[in-house]
Amino acid sequence: MQSDALASLKILRIVRLLRLIKLVRVFRASRLIKRWEMSMDMSYSNLSLLKFLVLVFISVHWVSAARARVRRRACALGSCWCLLVVVRSRARGSWGRRWRTPRKIG
Repeated sequence: MQSDALASLKILRIVRLLRLIKLVRVFRASRLIKRWEMSMDMSYSNLSLLKFLVLVFISVHWVSAARARVRRRACALGSCWCLLVVVRSRARGSWGRRWRTPRKIG
């Protein structure tokens, strides 16, 4: 009984030590990023603009991925609100695929 409690305590200490090591690595990476930012010859306004654009692109990507997942899930359940149709572009004369909402017949 005593040895089981002692073994679980040792495992808990090891897990805590590993967490602490991971946290130290994160802080060290943060320092390296700050040092890299200082070495770049870029104004804070340009850096802020770049960070904002990266955030916008990531957000747009996530939203479009979520919409595609919802569409695929809805089509799998049988309530497809969007159809993939093959259309021919009159301007280019080439074939392509586009998503269209189904038209009501009648």
